[in-house]
Amino acid sequence: MLYYSMNVIWPRQSTLLFLNSNETIIRGVYANMVSFGTIIAGWYCSGTMPWIGHERWQLMAFITTQTALIGSMASIGMEVKMQAIATVILVATCNLPPSPLSFDMVSLGLDDQRDIGVAVGLISTFRLIGGAVATSVYVSIYTSRYASNIAPTFQHNIEGLGFQGDFQKLLDATETNTSVAYAKISGINQPMIQAATLSVKEAYVGAFKVIYLVAIAFGAH
Repeated sequence: MLYYSMNVIWPRQSTLLFLNSNETIIRGVYANMVSFGTIIAGWYCSGTMPWIGHERWQLMAFITTQTALIGSMASIGMEVKMQAIATVILVATCNLPPSPLSFDMVSLGLDDQRDIGVAVGLISTFRLIGGAVATSVYVSIYTSRYASNIAPTFQHNIEGLGFQGDFQKLLDATETNTSVAYAKISGINQPMIQAATLSVKEAYVGAFKVIYLVAIAFGAH
């Protein structure tokens, strides 16, 4: 459930908060931050993990660190790209080792090695089920939180800008959040477009914060 919070949420979060819609290549680079951490973890799993031993302690250490780092992602705003990138890579590095540790602990502890396929298969199944549940929870949270945040946030940000048009139409334009959508609104100007773009980001910051706080509960459990 912690692993999928990164894989599903981070590409969306990085695109919305840190990048422009036309930066296609950079969007891919940001999305692959999770993969960079996985590569680092692969070196650890192949070289350092067997040398350390004490699999249960390693498993607890990785889950504890992963939970703490996921929780720290709740503090990520629009102006902290370097903190976000470093944290995502560290979280991804802690994400991979629990899987081989769990496989090793279960498979080597079997009374009959003929059951190894069933045992490892069940672990993989539970991992996918947990990931599917977590993905549904996370997506539901950020869509519902965004929907409840955007209207009051936007209304606050356009106060004093003198907008005389239809607020609901302007609010509807934030769903696509493109210059083409805003250009169709009567009475809009550039400061209002900037306020709309800022409001979308602020609403999503609040939504992502709740997701990462919920992920702490999954890790602690």
